Amino acid sequence: MISINKKSPTPVYEQIYESIKNEIANNQRKANEKLPPIRLLAADLMVSNNTIKQAYSQLVAEGYVNNIPGSGYYVEKIDTSFFKKKNNSDTITPLQTNNYEKNNIQIKYNLEYGTINPLEFPVKNWKKAIDLALNYEAATLFSKYGDRDGYDCLRQDIAEHLFVARGVKCSSDQIVIGPSTYVLITQVLILLKKYKSINTYAIENPGYDTIRETMSLLSNKVYDIPVTNTGISIRALSKTDAKVTYVTPSHQFPLGVVMPIGKRQKLLQWAIDNNGYIIEDDYDSELRYNSQPIPSLQSIDQNERVIYLGTLSKAISPALRIGYLVLPKHLCNEFNELFNTFNTNIPELEQHALHYFFESGDLEKHLRKTGKLYKQKHDSLIKELKELLPKDFEIIGTGGGTHFILKNLSGRLTEENMTMLALKQGVKVYPTSRYYFGTQPNNKVMVGFASLSTEDISDVCQRLAVAYK
Repeated sequence: MISINKKSPTPVYEQIYESIKNEIANNQRKANEKLPPIRLLAADLMVSNNTIKQAYSQLVAEGYVNNIPGSGYYVEKIDTSFFKKKNNSDTITPLQTNNYEKNNIQIKYNLEYGTINPLEFPVKNWKKAIDLALNYEAATLFSKYGDRDGYDCLRQDIAEHLFVARGVKCSSDQIVIGPSTYVLITQVLILLKKYKSINTYAIENPGYDTIRETMSLLSNKVYDIPVTNTGISIRALSKTDAKVTYVTPSHQFPLGVVMPIGKRQKLLQWAIDNNGYIIEDDYDSELRYNSQPIPSLQSIDQNERVIYLGTLSKAISPALRIGYLVLPKHLCNEFNELFNTFNTNIPELEQHALHYFFESGDLEKHLRKTGKLYKQKHDSLIKELKELLPKDFEIIGTGGGTHFILKNLSGRLTEENMTMLALKQGVKVYPTSRYYFGTQPNNKVMVGFASLSTEDISDVCQRLAVAYK
């Protein structure tokens, strides 16, 4: 039975979503069972239709429910045993545009993935955080090497943030702070090779090319697993002897698909059955525009099979180069032993400043502001491009993150054509073929929008429409 409290600070749609999700997890709603029609449930709970739609949309986004047009919403078949809590008494729960000339073509809009608009960086608050670090801790900041795993207070900040924002369950001792995802992944793969004799890897195809190269340096057995419309193919993965797989389940890079709960459970089961590990890269998962952020894979892992990776590059700035790793508990001692003489390679001043940025609440404010701003850019771009682009174009990977893909369905244009035609209109978009291993589709380009100002969006869309007419 769904119950709501309209006086609660929790939004009503979220209460309804949580109630139905818990009923599914507890087997109170069975697979293929039809949910009440939106209008009937809205009338029963005395809320608006939109409130019910919002709750149902979140359930669909996470894979608990399937929407069959013209029929209704039905409970998906999932393995509810994953929701049963393990007796882990020792688990510690944390507290809560630039212009430049190239080949005589002036580029007015550089839509590169991963860059931000410099005017949107919180300069004033970041300066305040640096001043606090210097005022209170200058004596220790410049007198010694920092903690190998990163500043302990910052690791606690990250643990608390991850628990609230992503459902990640960990203590600060499980967190390692590093300068980049690539450095951290290299350390993880070396760790697993030394202590677990694991040197067979799998990666999404398409996927991060740099991660693929990193894996190839450490092993000659790297499997490229195709990505379906629900994420990495478990069937294809199961046909390999890989023991580690790298995935981006909450917003697959670069295609943007979301892995539903049912497939997440199957992936976890793959790791259990093969005594393997999943490296979950949660690179921009907080940026969801049509639903709440999808809970992390680590948050439903009961068997310590997920190694979680995150970054603050998307939240604040790529220039900070601060990433972090959440290790399963049973790997922490081995990691500490193996990398005992290593340092984090991130300046102490930046780490301490980031701690104050967390502590003051400025980071949370910035995340909320950035999320609203990126949603506005995302929605405006998608709306205008759908109206202006020719009918043989499809926009894929929408709904989250800071990029999407433009795909030419007819084959009229290749990625080289699309890149050059946009360039002639002063807009730089990026090929996607570099992210495919093996056969490479030649009809997609990537559009990053974080660096745009909202005032520039209409001009960008007009220029792309002229380029691809």
